[in-house]
Amino acid sequence: MSAQRIAVVGGGVVGVTTAWSLLRRGHSVDLYEREETAATGATASNAGLIVPGDSLVWGTPSAIGMLARSLLARKQSFIRVRAGAGPSLVPWGLRFLRECLPSRMRRNVRAAHALSSYSLDRLQELQAELGLDFSFEANGMAFLAGSPEHLAALAEERGQLAAAGERYESYAGARFTEVDPGFAAAATGLGGVLYTTGSAHGDARAFTLQLLQRAVDGGLTVHSATEVRAIESQARAVTGLVTPGGSRSFDAVVLAAGARTAELARTAGLRLPILPAKGYAATVPIRPGASVADVGGVDERAHVAFSRMGDALRLSSTAEFAGYDSGSNPGDYDSIRATGDRLFPGALDWAGAEFHVGWRPATPDGNPILGRTALRGLYVNSGHGHLGWTQAAGSAEIVADQIDGIEPAIDTQPYRTPRGRTRR
Repeated sequence: MSAQRIAVVGGGVVGVTTAWSLLRRGHSVDLYEREETAATGATASNAGLIVPGDSLVWGTPSAIGMLARSLLARKQSFIRVRAGAGPSLVPWGLRFLRECLPSRMRRNVRAAHALSSYSLDRLQELQAELGLDFSFEANGMAFLAGSPEHLAALAEERGQLAAAGERYESYAGARFTEVDPGFAAAATGLGGVLYTTGSAHGDARAFTLQLLQRAVDGGLTVHSATEVRAIESQARAVTGLVTPGGSRSFDAVVLAAGARTAELARTAGLRLPILPAKGYAATVPIRPGASVADVGGVDERAHVAFSRMGDALRLSSTAEFAGYDSGSNPGDYDSIRATGDRLFPGALDWAGAEFHVGWRPATPDGNPILGRTALRGLYVNSGHGHLGWTQAAGSAEIVADQIDGIEPAIDTQPYRTPRGRTRR
């Protein structure tokens, strides 16, 4: 296919990876980012985990109870709803509840794992080619259980992933120090560890900024601090976009604006079931000489994910539906701090910690919306929820393939845009 002039809207890990994939195929690419710098928001506030071995969706039978406790009893839970979530939460929530049915959950997990596995392969190929420095370690991940029964339940939850080829090993708490001695302090309080080799971790922000620079060196044009206000179209085809500086013409536009994607899509008459799910994170310096695990993972007792990034530990938790509220208070990080101190007592310098908030773009079925839409020339790459870093490289290739008229390497039916619809 001949080279096109393409705009990518969104400077997070998904948008930048998409811009890179298109640029290397010979297209002329402009990247639009509303903030002063790229790689803010969810890209800077995730746990760093790249997790084919944990490609589970939020929509599970147990999620119904979590939502009920959050709404009715106002109790803290991993998934919670707050005032300000907005009227769009009602239809989204009804669809989410439907996706919690076991049969739908299994279908959604199958799709999430296929994309996650494909994406990790693409990321490793990209890293082999470019040699970026983003604390990348393909050393698996650990799920920390509170009891032997909890450990068995974690293994059962991942049975579908095991059937798809992911490998898991169960350890008594103390025995896992044979894999990673950095868990020595945590081991005495654990009921067991489920370990998978099929995952990795790395700093998504560092990756994104370095890849962006490579792309700029290769001809990418970046428009920072530039808000895209609308998508322009004529005769059911994209003609360009509108910024504060006026209209710009493009052959194609890719919406990769994370949790803001649905707002922007509405200007083109497209309704996408994407809502912001706020997550909290902390990046905490590791004290000199302190022992911290090299293997990342999730403390399933508190639903806190973590991974080491050089001389710091990143911890992240929570999916809070509160609209586009970016505020936080110290109590929002209590679970994160308690988990860090429980796992690695005395190792973390909280006085130097940086605290983050990011909106994860969530869909009811837990899978992203990828590729072409009913409007010719308009493409979507958004809705990855908590798996944006995991699925970025593969999603970028799928969208670039569709723009070039190439059949993607995996079945894209689960990610197609009929889940969004036009009003026209």
